[in-house]
Amino acid sequence: MKFGKVEVTVGFVLLMSFIWLLDAEGLMLTVVTAAVLHELGHLTAIKLFGAGIGSFRLSAVGAELEVTGGERLSYLQDILICFGGPLVNLLLAFTSAYLAEHLGNEGLSVFAGVNLILGLFNLLPAAQLDGGNIARLLSMYFFDRETVALRVLHYAVCAGLILLGVYSFAYASCNFSLLLTSVWLLLRAPKY
Repeated sequence: MKFGKVEVTVGFVLLMSFIWLLDAEGLMLTVVTAAVLHELGHLTAIKLFGAGIGSFRLSAVGAELEVTGGERLSYLQDILICFGGPLVNLLLAFTSAYLAEHLGNEGLSVFAGVNLILGLFNLLPAAQLDGGNIARLLSMYFFDRETVALRVLHYAVCAGLILLGVYSFAYASCNFSLLLTSVWLLLRAPKY
């Protein structure tokens, strides 16, 4: 389904429906809010640097932004655009935690935790995440190419996440979302 520059895939709708059905704790609205604010962080940074949005696609694997006018952006500006989403999440996490402590609001504590996890997870140097894009841009800046270290980082992050996902699924909470995400990151490995 297309709505101007925004495309929502069937996979996204199915994934959201599946998550909603399994959402026993009622966290879906909190997670979606944090994710939307994350993307707004990227959009704000894009606009601040004078670039535009060619398209915005929501699929089963997340949100994808196509930046127009990006050829005139510096490496630093590209890095700041990648960092814009996690920065918003980290600022919201610390602000929400502070307010939760002073107001005694459990909902704000949950919002803080979700934002902290989303922000830090996206800073991991796996290829499809913001941290992976930052690592790629740094490699391009310093070495004028994508180095083998990017692949090593990607696979190391995926291996660690898979182990953590297996542990979480088998021993901790029987939640398989981290395991599925880790396997997806591994299967979508970049072709350097």
